[in-house]
Amino acid sequence: MCCAQLIMASHIREPIKHTCPYIDKYIKSIRKVLYNDRQLKELDTDDLYDVASDMAYELESCIDYLEELRASNDELRQWGIEEADKVDELELKIEEIEQEGTF
Repeated sequence: MCCAQLIMASHIREPIKHTCPYIDKYIKSIRKVLYNDRQLKELDTDDLYDVASDMAYELESCIDYLEELRASNDELRQWGIEEADKVDELELKIEEIEQEGTF
């Protein structure tokens, strides 16, 4: 479990599931492409085409995921702004109550 998961595990209102496992998955995919790239010189033409095709597919999957991650980050950012606004409102109410001396 990554640190963000530990910190946010108790926030039932959070709109975004934990992305660490997905990020790890795509890091692994990128590393696989990098490894395959280093092996290209050793392949014959037919194998080269197959490996290059697989590499392109892996990279396209990574790009698709990064676009999803961008959208979820935006959603999380908006949620965070809304939560911060709620906290600001509550802090003002607390100040008002403390100044009135009714607390």
